[in-house]
Amino acid sequence: MLGAFYAYAAVLLCFKDTRCLLYPSPRQWRKIMGLALLPWFSMLGALMLCLGPVVLQGVFWAESFKDIPRWLNGADAVPIFSCLRDRNFFAFFSSFALPLIYAAGMAATISMVCFRRWTCEKLLMIPLGVYGLGVYAHFLWHSTIDFYYMSPLPLVGCICFWTSQCLEGLPIFRQRLVKMILTVTAVIALFTNVLFTNYPNIFDLARVNWDQQKDYYRTNFNFKKDASFVWYWTKPDQPVPLISGFATQILLQADRKPFFNNGLTLMGQDDLAGLARQLDGQKPGQVFIDKRTLNITGNAAFDTLMNYIKAHYQYSGEQSDSLVLLRSLKSRQSP
Repeated sequence: MLGAFYAYAAVLLCFKDTRCLLYPSPRQWRKIMGLALLPWFSMLGALMLCLGPVVLQGVFWAESFKDIPRWLNGADAVPIFSCLRDRNFFAFFSSFALPLIYAAGMAATISMVCFRRWTCEKLLMIPLGVYGLGVYAHFLWHSTIDFYYMSPLPLVGCICFWTSQCLEGLPIFRQRLVKMILTVTAVIALFTNVLFTNYPNIFDLARVNWDQQKDYYRTNFNFKKDASFVWYWTKPDQPVPLISGFATQILLQADRKPFFNNGLTLMGQDDLAGLARQLDGQKPGQVFIDKRTLNITGNAAFDTLMNYIKAHYQYSGEQSDSLVLLRSLKSRQSP
């Protein structure tokens, strides 16, 4: 989105008509600087509103961007042929057409505006195309049907734009008739889509009985006792070292801050080694660990983490449904 905004602003400054409206004189450089910095301040304000002052700390940004080089080098990437292997033929073949539509739409728009065949308002296709190509790059990195739904979202705007362009030469009555037919067709397609009809929300058009699934999640993902356990053995301002795949949910229910910079889910070898380094650097007096993680084997980095914990912590005799409380050997030896 940020790249689409800057691309749109750059194109507007390239054309004389829009440049005169946006930047009529060099004295209004503050307006351009404000437009350039507005997205960053808006993003920072939204993050502070959601996460608090932690976004002003360097470790927050370091942890936010540290995985980007690894992803650029192909970590966790899924080949584009996975859609073909899973028989998602429409997603596979249409995915090749998306970048062509976005790129051709931007090229045609710039050409038509440059030769004054279109007005400058048509330049809205530029941010749509840039955003579409950015989302498509994400799909190329992880080419599964779960990531495909993001790719065609900008295409909806492109289709609406080109449809309105094709209808401009028709009388107003015919334009409204065609738009009404397209709208009714889209609504029918939505309400007959299997994903929409089976979605377990307000509509639930398929009338599927989800009681069994709800009972399963209520039984196996109920962390109230674990959250109470963490709340009882920690102080309100104390960061809690919790090693669990459900650390975020437990700590939110316990109203406690996390000790680790990363959670246990979707962690690589370097992330697991980072947990051990953080424990060794700050040496907390106690650690909560999920019982289910004690059975994990075959992961060298996780074995290193567990060996460190076993060497420096021991069982305190306190546990909940899923968690075990370990206390530091040094705290046990101190008078």
